[in-house]
Amino acid sequence: MMAYEQFAAFVANLGRYNEGDMVGDWLPLPYDPDRLDGWLRDHALIGTTDAFGQPYEEYVVLDFDNMPLVGSAAGLDDLLSREGMQYVSLPDLNLVAAACEDARLADTEAIEAYCHYCDTPSTIDEACNLLVQAGDIPFHEFCSTGATPEESMGLSYADEAGLADALEGIGLGSGLPSAASYLDYGKLGRDLTTLGYGVMEHGYIDTLEGVPSLDELSHEELLDEVGLLPDEPVAGDGGDAR
Repeated sequence: MMAYEQFAAFVANLGRYNEGDMVGDWLPLPYDPDRLDGWLRDHALIGTTDAFGQPYEEYVVLDFDNMPLVGSAAGLDDLLSREGMQYVSLPDLNLVAAACEDARLADTEAIEAYCHYCDTPSTIDEACNLLVQAGDIPFHEFCSTGATPEESMGLSYADEAGLADALEGIGLGSGLPSAASYLDYGKLGRDLTTLGYGVMEHGYIDTLEGVPSLDELSHEELLDEVGLLPDEPVAGDGGDAR
């Protein structure tokens, strides 16, 4: 099973797979739901018959490759692997792919900060909720850089609060630098982490600001948000092997 060049799922004919024969292909994600049946027929031989004239009607998802970085930041690699690929439906993978495209311009460090300091998605829908709201994560890049992330946090906070400018104006006498030079920015940054500021390598998340909710949108609302909600229910979309 060769790797694919973009986010894709390896889909196989379940009946042939159980017979010891690998018949399938990489399905690029996201896919057009209206063209899925034709793809399954052409690439996984769904709809053909076995030696006894019984039709092969089921497929199985065996693997995925090239998860987008935003999806990995939201923990989707682990979520999909933990659920077991054979239990993941193509519609769910399509939702994942569409949510990743929706968040393609998001800062992956902001998503990682949310997962580390706020809440960790435990389902595919929760991860997709995070992705479609990634732009609302209150993550701020450091405006000043120190020797450690905590020092960068302290320097940035001092700059944004006007503390650095205020201390610069305080002279300590001939031959001595300004009072700003004596502030322990690292300690300031460490203290701020106890007050709701989550420090990352290049910025911080302010958990006291409004943060996205992992249950903001229902499954149907997620499908609508990413443009996958069909005009009419499509038979088999809720199954994992149709």
